[in-house]
Amino acid sequence: ELTPTPTVIAGTLSIWHAWDERELPTLATIIKAFQQEYPNVFFDVTYISEQDLLARFQSETIAGHGANLLFAPASWGSELDQAGVLTDLSELADETLLSTLNRAALQGSQSEGETISLPYSLEGVVLYRNKDISTLDADSMQALASLAQTSTQGEAIGAYLERSFFFSGGHLEGLGGSLMNEEGQPSFNSPEGLVWIELLQSFESAGLTSFQSDDDLLTFKEGKVGWIIDGTWNLPSLIEAIGSDKLAIEPWPTYGPGQLSGYVQSENVYMSAQLSEKEKLT
Repeated sequence: ELTPTPTVIAGTLSIWHAWDERELPTLATIIKAFQQEYPNVFFDVTYISEQDLLARFQSETIAGHGANLLFAPASWGSELDQAGVLTDLSELADETLLSTLNRAALQGSQSEGETISLPYSLEGVVLYRNKDISTLDADSMQALASLAQTSTQGEAIGAYLERSFFFSGGHLEGLGGSLMNEEGQPSFNSPEGLVWIELLQSFESAGLTSFQSDDDLLTFKEGKVGWIIDGTWNLPSLIEAIGSDKLAIEPWPTYGPGQLSGYVQSENVYMSAQLSEKEKLT
């Protein structure tokens, strides 16, 4: 009985990234798992500083060489696409793969009907709680403010909430408003925008407020704050500072017609337009 000859997938893939040392073990684990299934595929992995990565990928791809794959923020996609240095992944990523990915992040990976990248990680703005100081969660902003006031005793601060735009702009969307309209014009001069301003003012009733400062984060790490608004990229350092048993990521509380919310960013993988059809299948 004849048996089919297995397809041998072989070659070397070059990857460029700006990951820090904390993230590199994850990449090594992914590559090792891939090579267990495809032992004839090798990887040439190169670190390039984030401030140089975008320009270098564009220039070297246009020159006909450079990396096969680029790991970079989703926000770079539009510029890379306009430069003509990306492969459309629509035919390479089937529905089975796409169904495993975050739909919102995947939507941000598409441009004019093309899939210009695929998301591999998400990070965003969340509400953290120190369970030692604020022993109860809060389903509304009013409840949070009340509990924070009760928790403010001695050196303990019930809440230390951030009001700079990156950390507070998502609340506007959560309340049903928007920053810009379809024409790119400001649209927050609206009833929802007024509620957003009222929300930011109400932070003062919960405790201290921060604006483009790390004081809230540092004080939380000292174990002196009940609630802060910060990014998931700081989760490992927060666990190290106060312990995973004391740390909680809370659902966003309600306020008025909606709820607080946080921006989410994805890191994506891009494929160079210089790859041959054979290299793409590899």
